Amino acid sequence: MKTRWTDQVTPENVLPEHPQPLFRRDAWMSLNGLWNFKLEKTEFKAIQGFIEMASMTEGASPQEWDGELLVPFTVDAPLSGVMHILRPQERLWYQREFNLPEGMQGKRILLHIEASDWETSVYVNGKKVGQHRGAYDPFSFEITDALVSGSNKLSVCVWDATEQQAQPLGKQIMPENRMGFRYQPTGGIWQPVWIEAVSKSYLASAKLRSDVTGLTVTPDVVGSGTVKVRVLDGEQVVGEAVGEGEIRVDVPSPKLWSPETPNLYAVELLLEEDGKVVDRVSSHTGLRTISKNDAGEILLNGKPIVMYGPLDQGYWPDGILTPPSDEAIIYDLQYLKDIGCNMVRVHIKTHPARWYHHADRLGLLVIQDMICMPKYGQTVTAEASANWTREFAEMIADFGNHPSIISWCVFNEAWGQHETIQQTAWAKETDPSRLTLSASGWTDRGVGDILDVHQYATYPTMPIEDKSGRCITIGEAGGHNLIVDDHHWHGKKNARRSSPPMSVSGKRMTFAGIEDMDRKYDFYFRNLRHFVTRGGCRSIVYTQIADVEHECNGYMTYDREVSKLPKKRFADIHEWLFKPVEYSVVNGGRWQRMSLVTPKGKKPKLDWEKATGEWTTTELPMESAQGLGTDEERSMLALKQQFEISESPQRAVLEIRFKNGSFNREPKPERLDGHQPRPAVTTRVAITLDGKPFRDHLMSVHTGHGLSVSYLELTNEEVAALSTGAHEIGLMFPAANELYSLDVQLLSYR
Repeated sequence: MKTRWTDQVTPENVLPEHPQPLFRRDAWMSLNGLWNFKLEKTEFKAIQGFIEMASMTEGASPQEWDGELLVPFTVDAPLSGVMHILRPQERLWYQREFNLPEGMQGKRILLHIEASDWETSVYVNGKKVGQHRGAYDPFSFEITDALVSGSNKLSVCVWDATEQQAQPLGKQIMPENRMGFRYQPTGGIWQPVWIEAVSKSYLASAKLRSDVTGLTVTPDVVGSGTVKVRVLDGEQVVGEAVGEGEIRVDVPSPKLWSPETPNLYAVELLLEEDGKVVDRVSSHTGLRTISKNDAGEILLNGKPIVMYGPLDQGYWPDGILTPPSDEAIIYDLQYLKDIGCNMVRVHIKTHPARWYHHADRLGLLVIQDMICMPKYGQTVTAEASANWTREFAEMIADFGNHPSIISWCVFNEAWGQHETIQQTAWAKETDPSRLTLSASGWTDRGVGDILDVHQYATYPTMPIEDKSGRCITIGEAGGHNLIVDDHHWHGKKNARRSSPPMSVSGKRMTFAGIEDMDRKYDFYFRNLRHFVTRGGCRSIVYTQIADVEHECNGYMTYDREVSKLPKKRFADIHEWLFKPVEYSVVNGGRWQRMSLVTPKGKKPKLDWEKATGEWTTTELPMESAQGLGTDEERSMLALKQQFEISESPQRAVLEIRFKNGSFNREPKPERLDGHQPRPAVTTRVAITLDGKPFRDHLMSVHTGHGLSVSYLELTNEEVAALSTGAHEIGLMFPAANELYSLDVQLLSYR
């Protein structure tokens, strides 16, 4: 499968832009292009935990080569020209030659590799200059002493265990072990390779942290000198300061950064020795703060904000982990702006630095995941944990200067989750300027700034209170599928699937076609908005921006050729999330209840014809520390209410607020020996409206969650049936002793 950019990529023009827009010098040279490659067998057996060997990439470079591949595309990617899956029992050698440009000669030379998966050793003219372990962070080595005049031979050796050890790997998995939502493995160099020239004393890095009044810079200097920081608005210097340690620059009348106004200030970092500038680095920053208040609101620049956007897994059919061009990056991010998103969650991978640069420039809030260890079949040993933490620290250091990144997500679900409380505290201490999300979905340990749930149901459920006072968000939702003819990765050619009506839909949907998606996505989003406008949800992440391999749940197809709904249509639907809604209660008056007991050995059956007992009057909300059932172990609860409608609603939604048996349970101890099951507690309810089946609904929350809510939007036909006059609503719960509080309201809204 190609993208519109595939055929534009050539060895002469492959990713020619400066790879580090936030740390730019003039004297640099790209080493992207055609390299020789050689695959070698190596001795490695799958292990539990982390490798003990100090190096798998030590040795002499080959004398003969298998052919050429196009760097920086990995050997498995179509754009590499090879398409070979690098296995743990192999290592991959690269080699090319280069000459230093005249302007770089006589200076110190740094070699940069923006990302290589996983262990990478670099040799210059046969001399090893360094080794790096990690797949998703940039690294560099000084190669000055290994250089010769004229042609220089650069060799790189890479080895990758993928899931055969406990290393951060995201969603990669060997094809024969593929299960669940896992994709093609990637091994080797997958981001740009380049060199730059620096003086004897130079700036190795600089940490930039902004707020609403200015910027704090912490430079790392190799050698000696004093650092001058200039902040510019266009060509005008608006702030300047000099120092050797932490340097503060205040900006008068600051223009703040936000999705609506992504104002960026240019930043110049000057290293001076004896009054002479010996190093000059260009960067940028956006002045902003991100925080939370006691009400659980997310605050951007001190003001409450609602965030909506997709999961971005960062895969491409031609480049796999590597976007085919800078234009492709911009296309994705501009598409998100066009369809009304203000946020994107980068899902258990990192993007090239230019991706974050364009997010800064276009104004997108970024939730950045740490890279997970294998979901299945691995043990998190102390050594594996230490390596994971080291890679996380490097990621924060490497990408922390981007104002678009507003949150670090420590763990996704339970994939390699360990020492959650300690790791979350470490992440917050490492970067207190951002929100910390301890675990997106699944096992929550009550720490961090955000309580996050995953809800892929058509009618989601989420907690609306948190004893720790955190912001409550939905970190993954939707995932609804549409297969577009001639634009899917594999599977049955031009497949079609039918989709049930919204009244009986439960899990994620597969749309029958574009018209079906238009109607049902619109309805789904009308229901989703109530979690924000009434339920207190601060952020929703929809899965996902584009299809990935066998997953067909993107806004766009995998090749980015088809937006499954027109961009304007998506934008109009998403706009509802950011508009206030006025609600009024439709149903009023007393309720009636009936308790029933299911005989032992039989499955509870939600059958209103069985509700032949005695009705007693009750009121909602109802609450009991012992559960809402009777003393019987298998107690069922039936409720009904008759009410009058004086004015027919335009729109209506049924709201169910409840606590089930999850709220007073502690999560199980953390396991370090593989995938942990989803800690869900599910409450089932069968609902009728005017004696007709309305919804058979599963309300699923996680262990430890308190008061929660489900919203059940009424279809247009169901709203039309709510004419003036008498109506009745009924609810039946098969496990009433697992229900500790309940309130039900039928709401109209405009």
